[in-house]
Amino acid sequence: MIGFPTVVSTNGQHGNLGDTDVDEGDRVLIPETLGMLETELKPIPVNDPFFRSQIGDDTIPGFVGAVAVLMEQDSWPDDFTTTGYDALVDAIRLGVGKMMASFEHATHVPTKDEIDAQIAGIKGLAHRMVRGAIRNHMSGSQIAWYGSAGNNDDQIGVEGWFLSQDDFADTNSKTFSRRWTDDESDGNGDWEITVRFTNLDAGVVVPAECVKLMEAIKSLEEELLGVTDINDRKRILQEIGNLKNRSLLIGCPAA
Repeated sequence: MIGFPTVVSTNGQHGNLGDTDVDEGDRVLIPETLGMLETELKPIPVNDPFFRSQIGDDTIPGFVGAVAVLMEQDSWPDDFTTTGYDALVDAIRLGVGKMMASFEHATHVPTKDEIDAQIAGIKGLAHRMVRGAIRNHMSGSQIAWYGSAGNNDDQIGVEGWFLSQDDFADTNSKTFSRRWTDDESDGNGDWEITVRFTNLDAGVVVPAECVKLMEAIKSLEEELLGVTDINDRKRILQEIGNLKNRSLLIGCPAA
């Protein structure tokens, strides 16, 4: 395996989820600009004749993955979060590049256990790089304050998910979730995040149903523009999210 993986970053700023009032039982929808990526997976060529004879094919499946860090905003200034996010992206690029290099001379397609072990290493690398970057960014007084009485932003959890082209052989969509209990989040609440990978080129798309879904989503988005009550806004946003999830599940084109 020769080459460098593509790493796409989005936005690690404060308030990037667009919801500053999260109560128990609320469902927070991740904005498309933050949590949606449409890309093309291509098989990875096996050019060396020896490795091709070992693997038994001239290509191996392409891989795609996602990484999420869930944080609760407290009193950190905005520049702390952007500094930490930039360090996170650098750590992912470095870690995934090292992972690819470790498979360069493999005589088999990387297994899930092998990739999971590499992901654990990337998590550790990211943890060290992010903490180091934020600490180096702090002034002396900030180090003293946030190291004692200051109300630091809280890390709820970090997780990574991946799959290959072969995982879409029997299904058009794969959904993963990760839950952090109150104990796991160090007393910062019970949270769960859901990630979905959808193959937009497979399966039978029902055009009529896609049109109905898009019309319903548009109608709700227009209704949302005139709503100021926070509870009504959350209800409408949840309905929009459910419709968009259904749209992805049946393979409708991205809006």
